Amino acid sequence: MKIKLSQSDWQTIGIKMGWFIPPPRMEPETSDSDLKVKLEGLRGALASKAQERYDDWAQDDDGHDEVMGRGGICHEIADLFGEVLSANGIEWTTINFDDVNHVACVAYDDNEGWIVDMPCGIYERGAWYTWKKIKDVVFEGSDVTMSSISREDVQDLIDYGG
Repeated sequence: MKIKLSQSDWQTIGIKMGWFIPPPRMEPETSDSDLKVKLEGLRGALASKAQERYDDWAQDDDGHDEVMGRGGICHEIADLFGEVLSANGIEWTTINFDDVNHVACVAYDDNEGWIVDMPCGIYERGAWYTWKKIKDVVFEGSDVTMSSISREDVQDLIDYGG
């Protein structure tokens, strides 16, 4: 399934994930929504969950892990984020970014959605199905990114995955 995002959606995501620098007049999106406030309050718990999985990731010097092979852990971090969200009464699903082979969590309610992510460049290097762990990473709540996604796109994810 492919989700069509507008140029401004991509720019907003890029700003929050650090790979797009806006022109001087463009400001990153801000929101004081109830869902966003709840998510902001969970940054520490989300980072802790990601840290637990990262710490358990046992790649050897050649980049091989007995469980994951040479793959990365973004999909497992997304699922762990979902556990944190569920425990706090927030609905969630996942999104797969095919162009970079990355999975992130999507939190949503009846009105809006937020991509909640630990950007893979913080803890692993590689592409597609070959990722190598960056050693000695310590996650902080500020590492968790949150980017708005339309409720329509969230529904497409739910319909596709459900």
